[in-house]
Amino acid sequence: MKKRRIPPLLSDLLQTTLTLCDGVLFDECGACPHCGGKLSGYDIKKKQFAIVTEGEKKRIVCVLVKRFLCHKCGQVCLANQPYYPDTRIGSPVVDLCVTLSETMPYCRVSSCLADMGIIVDRWSVRNYVQKNRRIIA
Repeated sequence: MKKRRIPPLLSDLLQTTLTLCDGVLFDECGACPHCGGKLSGYDIKKKQFAIVTEGEKKRIVCVLVKRFLCHKCGQVCLANQPYYPDTRIGSPVVDLCVTLSETMPYCRVSSCLADMGIIVDRWSVRNYVQKNRRIIA
């Protein structure tokens, strides 16, 4: 099978964009999504955003998401964050999976992302595409 040619500029752009998100704090939330009550800071949680390769090494890119406690109902809720529901990686990577899957099978999407330096296994690609059936502009 012929190896796909990914433009180096595209690979570098994607990797730079994802690695710039490393350590970014998401800490904004207006009101409790359950009851609309007033929130106060609870703690900060570290969440995986993407896995990128730098040479031969894998680098886990993580973001920080602030959690809040509602004074009215006692629920703990998360700040606005760059994740789709029921996903463990950032929405830009999920959007890449969905967009690429429109023209190629899941295993090829996974290998194409690996060529770009983004690690997502084919079963995760399949799950993200099936759970996120939205149109991406």
